[in-house]
Amino acid sequence: MSTSYIYTKYIDNITIGDAFIKDFQVEIGNMVYGMVMHGIVGFNSLKTVGVKIDAGESE
Repeated sequence: MSTSYIYTKYIDNITIGDAFIKDFQVEIGNMVYGMVMHGIVGFNSLKTVGVKIDAGESE
């Protein structure tokens, strides 16, 4: 059995490429999925900066 801890924090801003978001909410915790991950960007964050996803071009 594993235990996960997730903390919600707010950071002043975050920049991803050309996108800039102020007062950004992040969840910080230990997640073990069997692969190395340095972070996950959620759908709400992508929607906030207007990201468009063309699933027809994905493989």
